[in-house]
Amino acid sequence: MRILCFCFICFALSAGLAFADATGSITYLNRWPTAAPNVMAKVGNYVFYGDGEAIAVFDDTTAPALTPVARVGIRLTPAEQLGAEQAAGTEGISGLYFANGFLYVTCGNEGLQIYQVPPDPADFSAQNWVGTHVVEKGNNRASVRDVAVSGQYAYIGYHWLSNQGYDSGIRVVDVSDPANPIMAGEAELPTTWAELKRVESLALSGGYAYVTDMYNGLVIFDLADPVNPAAEAVCYIPSAMDVAVSGGYAYFTCAGYGLQVVNIDPAQFTDNLDVIQTVAFSQYNDSMTKAVSIEARGDFAYVGDVDLGLVIVDISSPEDINDNSLVAYYNNDAEGVYRLSLDPVNPVVYVGDCRKGLQKIDVSNPAAPARTAAVEDTQTPADADAIIVDPATSYIFTADDDATVGGVQEGIRIFFAILSEDYVSFLFKGMFPTDGEASDIYLANGYLYVADGSAGLKIIDPGLPAATAGPVNPSLKGSCGITGTANGVFALDGYAYVAAGDGGLKVVDISDPALPIVIGELAGADVSDARKVIVKADYAFVADGWNGLKVVDISDKTQPFLTGSYWVDDTDDLDDIPGCVTDVDVVGVLAYIATNNEGFYVIDVSDTYNLKYLGDYSANPYEQVKGLFAARSDQSEGVDLVWVANGTAPDDNMGFFLNPSTVPPQRSTAYHTSGDVKDVFVVGEYAYLADSAGGFQVLAVTEGQADDGTWDDDVVPVDTHRSKSGGCFIRMVWSGLSDGLSRLTSLFR
Repeated sequence: MRILCFCFICFALSAGLAFADATGSITYLNRWPTAAPNVMAKVGNYVFYGDGEAIAVFDDTTAPALTPVARVGIRLTPAEQLGAEQAAGTEGISGLYFANGFLYVTCGNEGLQIYQVPPDPADFSAQNWVGTHVVEKGNNRASVRDVAVSGQYAYIGYHWLSNQGYDSGIRVVDVSDPANPIMAGEAELPTTWAELKRVESLALSGGYAYVTDMYNGLVIFDLADPVNPAAEAVCYIPSAMDVAVSGGYAYFTCAGYGLQVVNIDPAQFTDNLDVIQTVAFSQYNDSMTKAVSIEARGDFAYVGDVDLGLVIVDISSPEDINDNSLVAYYNNDAEGVYRLSLDPVNPVVYVGDCRKGLQKIDVSNPAAPARTAAVEDTQTPADADAIIVDPATSYIFTADDDATVGGVQEGIRIFFAILSEDYVSFLFKGMFPTDGEASDIYLANGYLYVADGSAGLKIIDPGLPAATAGPVNPSLKGSCGITGTANGVFALDGYAYVAAGDGGLKVVDISDPALPIVIGELAGADVSDARKVIVKADYAFVADGWNGLKVVDISDKTQPFLTGSYWVDDTDDLDDIPGCVTDVDVVGVLAYIATNNEGFYVIDVSDTYNLKYLGDYSANPYEQVKGLFAARSDQSEGVDLVWVANGTAPDDNMGFFLNPSTVPPQRSTAYHTSGDVKDVFVVGEYAYLADSAGGFQVLAVTEGQADDGTWDDDVVPVDTHRSKSGGCFIRMVWSGLSDGLSRLTSLFR
């Protein structure tokens, strides 16, 4: 039974297998940031928003906009303060709580951090940090997930990973001196139904702490002695995510089970650990739900649902709640809700949306919620719009396309990956802001090459530490202005190739990374809408936007010339791609081309002067493909594999395809994210997705076959395959974090 529950949890949030015609297998492993519930706090007229590694502050008096005024990165522990087995870096901000002039921030393995909020919150800065409390468990740190404050105590929920799996508890921290927060008490979550325990959220009310345990449901702690929490009651519903208390009832959300209601009258608690039942529930759309956040006040509960947006439920009769209690959905501008916060005074709900950014929703008329202000996804600080992985060092690099957010430049984020056979986690290690619009990134010879939009090409030394314990120290090595807009970049053998929009294709000599120089270009009628570029041998393959695919001979770097085109025109001839080419990858003599309105195409480029159409896939919902990654199967030589970044498609955000040599591309399986998938990078069986405002995710594709079932299920590689660099990647396997913990249990890390 426990195994079935875990499988259901995975199905509920990942939604990667919800397709009748999908025969392959995709397993969700993790994402960054983890985006736990309730990572917003209203302070006067300002909204504090936990977004990835930073606290973003927005002025809420500038309707119809929420104006960014500050952004403060949380503190990373210096290497010298860490143990030999520990690594600096945060899993992302998971909780915010404002009390008594201080902001309490839960930062995963970087613990509880406390900041004093200045009289004018617009002046909030890193200098407002006053103290940190880290939860040590054995040789490692626990991940601090949520926080609530009462009097002189902060109550935090945390979990850690041992050889036996997740364990979890709550800790009481004395914050009477915020500069010196100290442990005052602690209690582990009780062992009930599942062997694993994992805190997701925590709320305080009436002398009790209400804690959601991912694997065991709702746990109620008596705080009569505030430094010795005593487990009083449990209510078992798997996949419990968030909890709110109102009017003698606890309301908690469960991914897959919707909204659950519990009568919390203390008179019913008679034993040391009572088992209590829900008195009502609502899945509010009579089908699978992904309810992850909740706030409640008066007659209404406000539910954040990953797929359905903001859901408003009538709770005026708590024990009579059912599917007919639904008052309204709001998902016109809120489609991937992970975060939710109710204004403490006004009828306003703030929604953190992985597709649309931060939204302010007026709920004064609950039957007709309306957006009144927003920070669109392109200004959400923790965006990921391009991604590349270096398995040799275990580092992941993402690019953010925003020039500035609240006066703070965006750019490149650097993460460390911790991966074993059964587990994956990411630690944010540092970032390097750029002064342009970072839209693509490439790694070669230890340097990061960044297509930085209007600011041209940037070359960054990531400053990786000798040991994983230390933070990174990135620095600008060199830069090169170009005509046009740097949209894409590829580096090989001392040269960088830049897809520069209307500036065409640029060839940059990077033999001295400190002094990159443009030495050749192809522009004008030949290349005039360059989006991405990839190089194989003496040829550059350019995704030239509305001009189609271009093949450029670069044997003479100073005088590149066009050899072949596969362009767009107004005819229906299959020799033309009826769309805007946004990305390209090449495997052998086949070019795979992403178009933003007609799916993806397969082109024979064996004769670079005579490109030939071989096949395509553009069936719904694969019309607007933004990026792709292609590789030759190492299990079946006659089959290519294609991972497709499919934007905001309602179902298949990331599609996985097989391209056998004898038939057109075949859809094997797909996965649905809550964000806007713009890029995919593959290492072994791991697919890393740049999910825009949803951050980035990693999936495991372990088997697959064509829709018609005619292909064996062993064609998907399990060891290595070709990368866009033309070499091979070795499967990433790091041991020491987990011995036999199923991938299913790492779903919500």
